Amino acid sequence: MGIFHDRLLPVTPETFRAEVLEAKAPVLLLFCTSWHKPSKMAITELEYVQDRHPGVKLCKVDGGDYPELMAQCRVLMMPTTLCFYKGRPVCRATGLRTSFVLEKMLPADFQEDRLHTLLEVTEDTFGTEVLEAEGPVLVLFYAGGDRISKMQMPELQSLFDKHEGLKICKVDCEEHPALMGEYSILLPPTTVAFRNGKAVRRSTGLRTREDLERLVSLACAAETGSVL
Repeated sequence: MGIFHDRLLPVTPETFRAEVLEAKAPVLLLFCTSWHKPSKMAITELEYVQDRHPGVKLCKVDGGDYPELMAQCRVLMMPTTLCFYKGRPVCRATGLRTSFVLEKMLPADFQEDRLHTLLEVTEDTFGTEVLEAEGPVLVLFYAGGDRISKMQMPELQSLFDKHEGLKICKVDCEEHPALMGEYSILLPPTTVAFRNGKAVRRSTGLRTREDLERLVSLACAAETGSVL
């Protein structure tokens, strides 16, 4: 059997407040179990929602491991999806639901904040958006059809909550192979930190939020230099 990867951030009782209640964006929180087929199907439907709304945060709770969170959120069965916004639960969907039903759970007053969403850049816009930008810029070089590449996006998205003014962009290597070659990207996903028009640090492969935090810190400290 293969390993099932997903983009949902695991939440525990210790991280529930920081990751869900204090999140600035709407959070779709799925109560599920790893072995349950409907739960895996629910994860896929939630990922479809995030594909259409990249500013939405996806989280999950393993109900078997954390029954106290199930009780706290009054969840009686799995899968169950709750939408939290501004620290409060605003809607819930019990059982397996399609992405279009889950999409309707998003708050009516929620508007995508493009300043806090990964900006798609092309060969034509790369210079303006990345090389001429003030301050550090993280650029995710990804493959549009690669599931692992998509898993990196929520981890980068989460950096917006901690780094005011941080700019994060993404480049589809399948659409822009010239940029992939110019910056010696051998394996997407690869995240490259730019500062003052130069690539100063990089992380290749799928990275945790802690790895990306270190990348931001190194980029902020760097003045010039080549990619590591």
